[in-house]
Amino acid sequence: MASDTKQQMRQVAQSLKTLRMPYEAHLQEVGRQFKPRRTRFSKGKDHRSESYVNKELVNPRPLYALRVLQSGMHGGMTSPARPWFRLLAQDEAQRRDAVMKEHLDKAQKEMRHIMQQSGMYNVLHTTWGDLGWCGTDAMIVEPDDRFVVRATPLVPGEYWLGTNGRGEVDTCYREFRMTTKQIVGKFVYKNVPNGPPDWSVVPHSLKKSWDDGNVGELHDVAHLITPRMDRDPRRPFGGGKPIASVYWLHGKMDGDDKRLLGEFGYDRNPLVASRWDVEGYDVYGTSPAMDTLFAAKSLQVQERDYAEAVRRVNRPPMNAPAELRNSGFSLMPEAVNFMADPSKGLVPSYQVNPPLQHLRENIQDTEQRIDEGMYANLFLMISRLQRREITAREIDERHEEKLLGLGPVIERQHAEKLGPVIRQVYELAIDAGRIPSLPEDYADEPVQIDYISMLAQAQKAIATGGVERLYGFLGNLSAADQEVLDITDNDEAVRQYADMLGVPGSILRDEQDVQQRRDERREAVAAQNTVDQAAELAPAVKQTADAAKVIAETDATGRPVDILRNLGLK
Repeated sequence: MASDTKQQMRQVAQSLKTLRMPYEAHLQEVGRQFKPRRTRFSKGKDHRSESYVNKELVNPRPLYALRVLQSGMHGGMTSPARPWFRLLAQDEAQRRDAVMKEHLDKAQKEMRHIMQQSGMYNVLHTTWGDLGWCGTDAMIVEPDDRFVVRATPLVPGEYWLGTNGRGEVDTCYREFRMTTKQIVGKFVYKNVPNGPPDWSVVPHSLKKSWDDGNVGELHDVAHLITPRMDRDPRRPFGGGKPIASVYWLHGKMDGDDKRLLGEFGYDRNPLVASRWDVEGYDVYGTSPAMDTLFAAKSLQVQERDYAEAVRRVNRPPMNAPAELRNSGFSLMPEAVNFMADPSKGLVPSYQVNPPLQHLRENIQDTEQRIDEGMYANLFLMISRLQRREITAREIDERHEEKLLGLGPVIERQHAEKLGPVIRQVYELAIDAGRIPSLPEDYADEPVQIDYISMLAQAQKAIATGGVERLYGFLGNLSAADQEVLDITDNDEAVRQYADMLGVPGSILRDEQDVQQRRDERREAVAAQNTVDQAAELAPAVKQTADAAKVIAETDATGRPVDILRNLGLK
């Protein structure tokens, strides 16, 4: 059974390799210019060896531009310093339900805490860099007993991808290295240090390596993640799960060995892969680094030309008389050369006067093109704003055309990367008991993701600007006609505006609470008006009562003048 499974896995792996082969030369060239230490497209080279480092890169501007893009995308879309997503009920009416809002608010706070603890943000930062130069990034998001979730970024060149009929990446084959200690811990002891070992999954040579204490010896491992087309739910140990995850030893230790290191299964695909942009049903995407590759290569040529020109000025080719051939003539500083005829000294072969200023300006123009192609100017503009609080409205007004260029990329990342990551964390947190399930009355209510990162809000600034302009127009028009203010529903406008800004739902009161507060306020105002009216009538009532008392105390035969005197009027 394992023999058939392993043969099938090899066939899938070979088909994925064939699919990527046309892209490899181009990706390797891009990697040499933008990320020479994070490419694994060269066969037979250890990435840690000195020979793997690109020594031809004399101007590091492409690396710096990619670094800015990587940090800008991470800070603008997945910043750990501020909320960048929230959970909402899909039904508009349920969004205002107090129970639903409270549950989702607590869930998203716990999810951000889990992502912070598990190192997810470090992985996201790494994948943003891969996306910028390779056009494709990939990570594996798995359950973890300690941190709920564990994410592993895949290195470009070590993995091959495949898509389904909808163009979604759902298959990944990778070849990487693990030490003897890592293999024994993960597959022999099943990540349970004190558990019983299962040495049947590894060849005798690896067990001997472990017994000899060679725990740091490296071994080639193959790993395939793919949907099962003919799964049997009755199979044990995850073998009946819809997603298969299979490991086996690859390379010299593989041979005719039919064993698998491990066969696991998942209900949800742990593979998360996204593309910067993609053409049709292509598997691999394009990137800004690919668009600026020619400028990056030209920059290296220009930098070498500039260095050569400076060297010709500082150390020009010299002409010397033949008798100085064996004289030990020195051009070092403070050197003294003894000559019978000093007029026969060294003279430049030709007058060197290269246009250094023009060469430097040409280099700066090329660097500017690289910065623009890598969106470095946009992200540096955001970071250089003087005020500490940067609003999406300011960014949109200053560089709207650049944000429009990033708009499709942002939407694709929401769909291909961030959405799957958030759903994985949410469901794994529920499985681990860190987030309670929805109440029974809301169990069937679908939950959707709303992105409130700085770049996502910058896209929404157009809608918020429309609301602000409408109310500005109404304010001006109301000076001539107050009745126009009856057109707008101010309560709904505030809720819609808060939704566009990504304000937490717990801040806004529900409609029943708002109505109750308004009723209480009206009752309080009415009661106060009654008290005020009573206070105004009190003097008159007192005078009337006093008059009645005087009249009652006056003798019935009293004269009118006596009555007036008793009232104080005479």
